[in-house]
Amino acid sequence: LWPELAAALDLACLQDHNLVLLARMIRPLQSIFDYGSLHGTPTDFAARTLEGLLNRIVSGFANHCLQLNSDRAQAMMEALLLVQHHFDRGGAVEWYPVWMGQLRSIAHHRESHPLLRGKCWSLLAGLKEIGEGEFLEALQREFAPQMGVQQAAEWFEGFLHGQSPFFLLLPGALKCLDQWLAVQEEVDFMAFLPLLRRSFAQMKESERKRILQALAGQQPNQTSAWVWMLHPERSAIIDAGYGRQA
Repeated sequence: LWPELAAALDLACLQDHNLVLLARMIRPLQSIFDYGSLHGTPTDFAARTLEGLLNRIVSGFANHCLQLNSDRAQAMMEALLLVQHHFDRGGAVEWYPVWMGQLRSIAHHRESHPLLRGKCWSLLAGLKEIGEGEFLEALQREFAPQMGVQQAAEWFEGFLHGQSPFFLLLPGALKCLDQWLAVQEEVDFMAFLPLLRRSFAQMKESERKRILQALAGQQPNQTSAWVWMLHPERSAIIDAGYGRQA
């Protein structure tokens, strides 16, 4: 049975162009490799198939992130997180530099979907693959005054997805976001609110409060007065996921 199953999986790696489905195979194959010997299951086929699977997924991942609609971008986000989880567990260390190169390619390519660009920047920052200066340059590009609200909102959602907002507490980052919000028209600001609420809702209350305190220019041990010079609704958006009522 195992040789036939291995052959079928190898064929799927060669023929299936759906990276999401292929990425979902990583964890089961890794589990067979890790624990198969305990149950008398041969693991050599799992190791070989997993190697071919990673080659198929990782080597061209960035090319599959170009010119996507929002639904497809959400699907690719799942695949990206599955692959990253594998590396976070210490798997396939020989593929790690290639994967980091793919994340960089997605982050820098303007045709990559902004949701995925944002996620890749947050991963690279969290893994210390980039410094503060490079991150701030990217943020300034993504939140330039001429950038559309939808793209900026999706980038922001991707960046905050499952990540600590540490880099957003940098003074340069907060200033950039403030300046971008300040030039938005009312209708654009309203369009931005749903994604803002959804993004900040992922954060812990303590993390939201740190951002509010930083925006207010206060020290962490001070009680916030919730006084804002720009966009009075901002505190409600960050603090509780609520904003201006339509």
